[in-house]
Amino acid sequence: MTEADPAIYISGARALLNQLKVQKADVPDEVLRVQELVECLDNNAQKIAAALAANRRRGDSVTGADTTAQLLKEQKEFISKVGGICLRVTLL
Repeated sequence: MTEADPAIYISGARALLNQLKVQKADVPDEVLRVQELVECLDNNAQKIAAALAANRRRGDSVTGADTTAQLLKEQKEFISKVGGICLRVTLL
């Protein structure tokens, strides 16, 4: 079985949430927030991959390393936020 592109799942989840909003269904804020954070994680992962590829093409540079380090730091923060929201939902 081949793995599907994560973007399919992310856009599918966004489409589902949008349809629920149209139907005026009750969607917990935590679910919406997790979706936003997952989209941020995906966007940031793409930026990290691009930065790493650029570093390989140009060779090592302080600027490239700083950019990649900043993106990785943001990624860690996004993951922590998702984990925090999931923990709060579990405790409810």
